[in-house]
Amino acid sequence: MLGVALRRFASMQVKDVIESLDVHKVVFASEHGSRVSGAFHEESDVDMRVIFVEAPRAYMSLATPRQTFRVVSNGVELPAFEARYALKLAAESNASMFETLASP
Repeated sequence: MLGVALRRFASMQVKDVIESLDVHKVVFASEHGSRVSGAFHEESDVDMRVIFVEAPRAYMSLATPRQTFRVVSNGVELPAFEARYALKLAAESNASMFETLASP
């Protein structure tokens, strides 16, 4: 029962952090770390990875849109990857990106 309560609390934390991101749209989010393996406890943080797209104006600029950023807030650690960069990493057989795409 404690596991369900911790997961529900973690989900609320993650939702708040994702909604606060300065991106146009989150297209994929997955959970990692101790919560996926079942080894989490009350002190565990929430490890997530997110794939996002920027607003269309970011892609029409001469400047390259940001490729990654990391947010650590309210016990949630959230690295984020821009969609084109995430696809590039997957095409290069990046194990971290395959783990991201295969995680729940």
